[in-house]
Amino acid sequence: MRIVIRSLLASTIISVALIGSAAGATPEAEQKFRQVCATCHGPQGEGKRELKTPSIASLPAWYVQTQLEKFQKSIRGTAADDVSGQQMHAIAATLTPRMTEAIAGLVSKLPRNPTRNTLKGDLTEGEFIFRDVCMQCHRYNATGELVFKSPPLIGLQDWYIERQLRKFRDGNRGADKRDIKGAKMHLMVNDLSDADLRGVASYISVLAAKQAKPAK
Repeated sequence: MRIVIRSLLASTIISVALIGSAAGATPEAEQKFRQVCATCHGPQGEGKRELKTPSIASLPAWYVQTQLEKFQKSIRGTAADDVSGQQMHAIAATLTPRMTEAIAGLVSKLPRNPTRNTLKGDLTEGEFIFRDVCMQCHRYNATGELVFKSPPLIGLQDWYIERQLRKFRDGNRGADKRDIKGAKMHLMVNDLSDADLRGVASYISVLAAKQAKPAK
């Protein structure tokens, strides 16, 4: 029993330390993160598969803020089949502009959780599709590109990447006329099969592993 309690306390202390270390994080943003965001995304933003929530840790502040604002403006999270998006739409609506910006900054400072291959998709086909379709915006190493407003992919779970690609393909994300980037994503994956999407998501784990290796 004592060992369990100590482990829980250690986990809590580590999580608090990580959140508190975020540059510019206000006490209000830290509290909001623990009360609202961590409930679904985990205390370190690592995501929870059982809740189908992505790892948000280390996502760029500009991207997190943009996505929260899309939820707030009903640009994202209103499709009938997008249950998780609807939940985020409701949660994001409770945030003020100042809080949205503060939480985005906090999330960007949390340590990344590299993508791992749990889907076991076709890596060869996934690499081909990534280079043909994804690389021009998300870069050759899937680290994203601010100029194109494309986020890094190597910190997201492979199953989450696959689900989002399906949403783009099926019109459950990016369908709003105001979502220019989302519309582009829809066009890029519109003719890809489920196996294709699984392969791409799996291949991103390969790129994540390369990025995780320390530079020589």
